[in-house]
Amino acid sequence: MVISSYPCIFQTGFASYIEIDTWVDYTVLESSNGTNYFYGAWPPGYYFGNWNISKGEHMHYTVTSSDIIGINGTLAIGNYTFNDVRNIDLASALALSIYPWNGGFFANSSDWPAIRTQIEDTNTSIEESSNLEHKINDLNRYFDIIKFNTTNYYGQNSLFYYDTESGILLCAKSYFGNYLLNISLSMSSLELGFPSKTYDLKTPYTFSYVLVFLAIIILKRKAWKKTT
Repeated sequence: MVISSYPCIFQTGFASYIEIDTWVDYTVLESSNGTNYFYGAWPPGYYFGNWNISKGEHMHYTVTSSDIIGINGTLAIGNYTFNDVRNIDLASALALSIYPWNGGFFANSSDWPAIRTQIEDTNTSIEESSNLEHKINDLNRYFDIIKFNTTNYYGQNSLFYYDTESGILLCAKSYFGNYLLNISLSMSSLELGFPSKTYDLKTPYTFSYVLVFLAIIILKRKAWKKTT
């Protein structure tokens, strides 16, 4: 099946942590059968070659250059390796995008409002939530995430979970016609997420606990003063 390339929105302002030799590795949970054709984003819409992948295999991307224009790297898909692949190229070719936005593996985490604007007419719902548990490097980590759920946008249906802090894709399921790809981030050179759940001190429950704690301290102080 051919995954066509589209004109792209260049992503700018990537955080400084996206350095050379940064890498991410995704486990394939589901994949359609058959040969796929890897065309990069337009311009220039370069043809990299054919590829296919099966459940249980991996996609590995290593950053070779990064600047305000975007990210380039080496992409290994199963037994296939493609060099000088931009993040927007893999976003377009692997259907990890919502035209005109090409999120790919590395979204611009400093510009979520602009991304929302780009895809506001794409049948995409956007949700943010906290404490999503996701295992990376064999460790359970917790993330604040932004979720993009696209339904029948010119035949595309997709679900993308991004870490709001780093902009890295945590998991994705995308299908378009006979094409299907379901992947999950399993390893990375970066330390991502939190080791335990985080809580917002502004929530009513936590605020109540604080008030109770302060009341106990006050009562204990009053009792201490009576005995002295």
